[in-house]
Amino acid sequence: MLRFLTVIVAFAILLSFTATLVIAQEKEQSEDVVPKYIQFLKSENALIRLSAVKLLGEKKDKRAVTPLIERLKDDDTRVRTEACIALAKIEEKKKTSSATKPLIEVLLKDQEKQVRIEAASALGKIEDKKAKDALAKSLGEDNSKDVKHRAAFALAILEDARAADFFLKELKDEDESVRTEAAEALGILKSKKAVQPLIDTLKDKSKSVRCGVAIALGKIGDQKAVDPLGQLLKDGELDVRVQSALALGELKSKKSLEPLANLLQDSEKYARCAAAVSLGKIGDKDATPALINALQDKEEDVRLVVVDALEKIKDPRALEPLKKIAAEDPSSVVKEKATTAISKIGH
Repeated sequence: MLRFLTVIVAFAILLSFTATLVIAQEKEQSEDVVPKYIQFLKSENALIRLSAVKLLGEKKDKRAVTPLIERLKDDDTRVRTEACIALAKIEEKKKTSSATKPLIEVLLKDQEKQVRIEAASALGKIEDKKAKDALAKSLGEDNSKDVKHRAAFALAILEDARAADFFLKELKDEDESVRTEAAEALGILKSKKAVQPLIDTLKDKSKSVRCGVAIALGKIGDQKAVDPLGQLLKDGELDVRVQSALALGELKSKKSLEPLANLLQDSEKYARCAAAVSLGKIGDKDATPALINALQDKEEDVRLVVVDALEKIKDPRALEPLKKIAAEDPSSVVKEKATTAISKIGH
């Protein structure tokens, strides 16, 4: 009996593999394989349906939306989960979709946590505002923390402030990926009440969290973050210094000029580039001397960004140094950029 069952299982696996291979071959050989994939959705074999759902998601063809909506009620959890993912791929950023209402039903009623997670994620990616109340209901009532998290993030994408309190709590979660995503969501929401908690989180032991917080503070744009972000320019992690510098560029505070000018001396070229980019965004002529000195940087990428910053600031003091760069720089790209900058500053 055991041997017979083993044979049956092996045969089912072989059948699934063969069907997947056939689908893949059809994909390569036919210009319009979507109708074939849709037919596979009706197979009695769940693994064949699963393969078809995944491939329809890759094709991103509008014709698959209705058949995939039907798979949201599939008996197999994996098929329902992948149907959510596929619909998100096809309907991403559409703002309105026939998939919204069925996905809401899945979010609120499906018994499987993973299916609800992907339904919430899909609703966020579609960006249909009709999903807001259902996502808020899931955030308040679902018994799974993971589903709540995904629903809250979808609400953040939809710029619904009801997600803010949830993510403020998640800034203290033991999982660094959760804290990082919480910071990202608060940045998307541009939540003013999150500014101080985010500043406090700049001391997080995780590099990814500190990066996420810096990005969020840059998006929110509150000037209270200027000094704390300036301190983070001394962080031991390159990524943190880069994101902090770029955030300061978004805040456009004159108080950032000195720490950013100091960062132009950083040992890592990407940190120097970030400093130059932000000084250009701030656009204050007090940054000109430091940027002129940085025209001698050994890295072509840095010199190119420095020239661009000087072009944005339009300080006449940069004209002579730029003329020298246009004539003598070893990089033809930097020379060309310097020539363009000179013409723009001269006007």
